[in-house]
Amino acid sequence: MELSFCSDCDDFLSIFKEISKVNLDDHGEKWLKIFMLQINSKDFDYENLKKKLEDPLLGYTLSRHTIKTHSGGSMSISKKARDKIRDYQTNTGELGEYLLYCFLETDLKAPKILSKIELKTAPNNYVNGSDGVHFQKIQDNYILLFGESKTIKNIKTGITKALSSIYDFKNGIKRDDSGKEIDRNSAKFGMGYEITLISDNLLKETFNKEDEEFLKAILYPTKNSSFRVDNGFAVFIGFEINLKKLQTLSNEDFYKELEDLLKEKINENIDDIKKLINEKDLLGHNIYFYFFPFSNLDQNRKDIIKHIIT
Repeated sequence: MELSFCSDCDDFLSIFKEISKVNLDDHGEKWLKIFMLQINSKDFDYENLKKKLEDPLLGYTLSRHTIKTHSGGSMSISKKARDKIRDYQTNTGELGEYLLYCFLETDLKAPKILSKIELKTAPNNYVNGSDGVHFQKIQDNYILLFGESKTIKNIKTGITKALSSIYDFKNGIKRDDSGKEIDRNSAKFGMGYEITLISDNLLKETFNKEDEEFLKAILYPTKNSSFRVDNGFAVFIGFEINLKKLQTLSNEDFYKELEDLLKEKINENIDDIKKLINEKDLLGHNIYFYFFPFSNLDQNRKDIIKHIIT
């Protein structure tokens, strides 16, 4: 079953540097990674990122069925994919969702089952819930990974909002704009509803009966299943870092100070992350965090999305 968007995941990852990986438990089931773009002239190389984000666009925005049935018309399907992200000016979270998809496919080798963007541009469709669903194979068992992304200048705010969203998603909680809980019903929203939504869209995500049966077996394991399936979460936190002061340093000192600063920013939040995982009753889940720094977050986010859709 062909599932990943990339024929060479290492090529996509080549523009990033993994600064650090920190385990949050003793079992390797919870961890965080810090990735940053390669540097060019004491800033992140956004031009390279723009190019590398072109290839994954089809796999992120469209179902496998759509991609395969339009394989002969590359211009038409490329336009369809770009049109899916055309609302970039009103959705500041979309770049984070896209980058999370890319890291899960390439770094974690966790193929997509369904992405939210495939559904959310249609009228009256489901727009809450996770940002996408992937699966990870660990030995002979599977983890269903529900995605959550926050791209916010303040890293601490991003962490808090992401884990609060996961708590609501797990428990089927709906809130109003002020944050007040207005409903709690896992049959209408949340994790239970999400799995039903995926099941309803399996025909769009698969091209043949064999693929459909494979995904159904992961979504609805039975007592006779030869494998175990657990629910987990993958989190992307995009945050802003000010490079102005560092840019006065020599090239060698710039690289060293930047990496030290990023590690410091993450390390000072580790205790809060562990505390929130406990408070939000998420100790039983695999949780993977991807942290990603931006300079001039608002402008660069806008420029990257604009490049992708034109």
